[in-house]
This record gives sequence, structure tokens and C-alpha cells, in this order.
Amino acid sequence: MKMIHALGLLSLGLVGCNGAAPIELEDYPDELVVTTCRLMFECCDEGMRRGYTDAADCVADRIGLLDSVATEIQTSIDAGRVQYDAAAASECLTTMTCGDLGQPNLGPCGDIEIPLVPVGGACERAAECIEGDCVGSSTGPRTCELQPGVGEPCTGRSCADGARCDLSTGTCVQVAPLGASCDGDSACESYACEDGVCAESTGFFCGT
Repeated sequence: MKMIHALGLLSLGLVGCNGAAPIELEDYPDELVVTTCRLMFECCDEGMRRGYTDAADCVADRIGLLDSVATEIQTSIDAGRVQYDAAAASECLTTMTCGDLGQPNLGPCGDIEIPLVPVGGACERAAECIEGDCVGSSTGPRTCELQPGVGEPCTGRSCADGARCDLSTGTCVQVAPLGASCDGDSACESYACEDGVCAESTGFFCGT
């Protein structure tokens, strides 16, 4: 039924239409597969479509692979650490662009969870934190803590928005704009470093 549901949405072209209805959490993973498969064929060169013949072929292969996303969110909801925003989920899927495929959390899809845990509160995931990141060991207690900014130590930590951790110095540095020199995707605001220069993102899902 999942495959039929997702392929039906793809063929009808409902994903990406303005004014789409809010998406329930249980439906979000399959809708996300449909959207990213569609964008793969809009954004990626023929040789970078992972061998799929068309978007429907991509959907048929990937449907169900993202079910853990809904499970993870539901666990946080049950713990009182996030709320799910069904309208934001619809918005993320109808406005997602090629450039968003190369961004952490797929650009606008980073807003589908409303965090409820303040700084200092117990957490399991960064999405649960109103501010900062969820810090601690994978086996021990974790808490929401503010992320270090540019010039501050970041060993073992993620940096605040607009910055990245320079492993050679152990400090946060500003991410580079388009056209700036880079030594890896994480150095760029676009998260795409090509031939040593920050470039427009070609899409995280493009590849061989």
C-alpha cells in the first residue's frame, strides 16, 4: 500500500502544488521519498541519478527507507520534547528546491519539529533543543547546550549557525560564501566545494 500511495501522489503531481494540505507524521517519510526522487530527476545530471530510469523507479526502490524518521520524531513527541508541525511539513515538501537537497535537514524541512527543551534540559536529539545542540555521550545523559560561535573552541562539538568546526585548530570558523576557496563541502555555506571553490549545490541526492 505504501508504494501505491506514493506512486499515486507522484503520478498525480500533488507534491509541490501550492496550498497542499498538512501532512500527517505517518505519511511524511513516504512523501519525502516522492519529493526527493522527483527532484533527483529535475536537479541531477543523467549520470548522477544512481541508475534509476525515472522518478517512479526511484520511489519504488526507496519507499519505506525513511520510516525511521517518523519513528524518531514520534519518540521525541512521546517524551514531550518536540511537537510535529504538519503544516510546516507540507510547506517543506512543496517548496523544496534543488539547492535544498545539499543542505543539512534538506533546507525548509528542518522546521517540521518544534523544539520544547530549553538550555540545560535533558535531550536525545538536537531537534529537541530550543537553542543549541544536544550534547553528551551516546550512552550517558545528554543536555541542550548553546553551540560555540566563531573563534570559540569546538572539539567534539558542532558550531552555531553560519560557522563550522576547523579540526586543524579546534575552533569555530565562518563558513565560506559562493566563490570562496574551500577544502571540503563543510567549509561552504552552500555545502558544495568543487575544484577548491564554493559552488552552487547540485543536490545531496545526486551521485553515482
